[in-house]
Amino acid sequence: QSKRWRLTWHLRVWWCGPVIRSGQPIICGTPITVWDILGWLAAGATEGQILEDYPDLAHEDLVAALQFAYDLKDKFPLETAV
Repeated sequence: QSKRWRLTWHLRVWWCGPVIRSGQPIICGTPITVWDILGWLAAGATEGQILEDYPDLAHEDLVAALQFAYDLKDKFPLETAV
């Protein structure tokens, strides 16, 4: 993968203890989880709509959430049906 397009999500996503959002990965400085962002995008929200509704978020936060999810693919390989 091109380093030009590689965002280090580690700078924007925190794993918190169980006190904050039950330990889910959140965007730094917000109570918004990666799963919140992925859910909004999956429901059809545009980047512009999300950023308008949540002014504490930036474009880089949305990209970090996607990168975080992408990086999980290597941790949970899918089993193929035979």
